Amino acid sequence: MRKSRCYVELGIRIRKRDHPSSPVPRCQDGQCPVIFDTTMILQSNNLNAFYNLAVEEYLLSMDLERYPILFLWQSENAVLIGRNQNPWRECRLSILRRNSGLLARRLSGGGAVYHDRGNLNCTLVVPRDTYDEQHVYQLLIGSLADLGVQAQLTNRNTLTVDRRKVSGNAFCLRSDRALHHATLLVTADLDRLSAVLSPVDERIHSRAVPSEPASVMNLSEVAADLTVTRLKTVIAERFAGGQAESVPVSDLDQAAILELREKYESWKWSFGRTPAFDIELYGGFDWGRLDLKIHVEDGQIHDVFVLKPSTLDSKPAGALPSSLAGLRFCSGEMAAALRTSAFPEFEDIAVWLESNGF
Repeated sequence: MRKSRCYVELGIRIRKRDHPSSPVPRCQDGQCPVIFDTTMILQSNNLNAFYNLAVEEYLLSMDLERYPILFLWQSENAVLIGRNQNPWRECRLSILRRNSGLLARRLSGGGAVYHDRGNLNCTLVVPRDTYDEQHVYQLLIGSLADLGVQAQLTNRNTLTVDRRKVSGNAFCLRSDRALHHATLLVTADLDRLSAVLSPVDERIHSRAVPSEPASVMNLSEVAADLTVTRLKTVIAERFAGGQAESVPVSDLDQAAILELREKYESWKWSFGRTPAFDIELYGGFDWGRLDLKIHVEDGQIHDVFVLKPSTLDSKPAGALPSSLAGLRFCSGEMAAALRTSAFPEFEDIAVWLESNGF
């Protein structure tokens, strides 16, 4: 890999800065010092969320040689949920699929976020013993200050401007590595974001980590000329410090990355890793009503209970649980299974399940 003082892919000139080798002080009077003497900077031109998440995980396995990696990337039309979240509770899957969007589960924790080309993602990977979460926030805040945007850290992992969220952060900590992931709204489609990210679904009962609802805004609302490209430049300069080693993502082990991508693309990872949950469904039909409680483990239907005051006849009511048990919790697959039955009520139930869009 070639050492350089320039970030070639973005055309960034990394300025020489004087800074101590001792622990970095906090920002003072708007001035935020850099953390590291050398930073490896990568940018992905691939807009596929699965690929970029695979790169993130690959970077966790790299030999860091005692200096960090900053990975800048974007995704097109995707919802990314945290490692321990429930996609059925966090995302309106029917709307996402209707618009050919992707649902992806991150390696890091945190809440659900919507990605498009107006969203910038920054992934910092460092040796665990050099990671300081607050220093990373100070660099992000300093980067925004360079652009005339006054941001604040309002809780453990949220940056806000005028009390509205502009950035969420998430983490993956291993014994020898730390990954800090930040997403920043620059010119994102906030109408699409609101459409695909769900409010809390009271029908679902789970120990999965819920997202915290927040009012959001684009950074371009307070910095009218700001673009994702400009923000990349400023963040790279802040994080790089004295010098940068610029490495195209294409120089990484693509076979290893593609193997990881297959994991992120899989239903088993995105949906099957969901913590166990129960969902209650209620439907009205010409023949009466149906109240269901479905218990889901590893993304598959484990138990189905027909609840009172359901009016479904006893024979189809008795056959319904065994018709659905073992299936993936997917309305299309559930509907297809019911349509193989001779009970006429099952066609109505199939249409109803499809309308739920899970």
